[in-house]
Amino acid sequence: LFNNFSVLTALIHKDADLASDFVAQLSKTYRYILDNSDTEMISLSKELEILDSYLFLLKIRHEDGIIVEKEISLETDRYNLPALSMQMLIENAVKHNKFSKEEALTIRIYNDSERSIIVQNANKPKGVPISTTKIGLENIRNRYNLKSSEQVVVYQSEELFKVKLPIFS
Repeated sequence: LFNNFSVLTALIHKDADLASDFVAQLSKTYRYILDNSDTEMISLSKELEILDSYLFLLKIRHEDGIIVEKEISLETDRYNLPALSMQMLIENAVKHNKFSKEEALTIRIYNDSERSIIVQNANKPKGVPISTTKIGLENIRNRYNLKSSEQVVVYQSEELFKVKLPIFS
């Protein structure tokens, strides 16, 4: 939130129209977070919609340093997943990886034939290790455990970090 306020302060002096758009997307994102932080499940379409607002904020903050490729071929209104799970995964990717305009972090969001959403990114750890509580990923796993026996699958190699989120109809 405070990083976004810093970005907004800079935008106000540079581009008033973009600052206005930024406030609208920031408001939409945080309203969604407040309204749905205790919500168990949300439609995939709503989750992707709010993810777009969150990605707008990241794009303004990091410019060309982050590229997000979405390839969802499902009827998104028919499926549900725990609220804010994809946003948490994007946030983790940004927090734990180094990137720049010259070497962008590409995050890919897609579905597989097994009715799962996959969020993956190149594994480019920052030079200085980030202290982490792993609460985000653990939170997602716990919320899935409450819903079903289907597990969140995490794959990590030297080159890739990938999380597979089951979706429910």
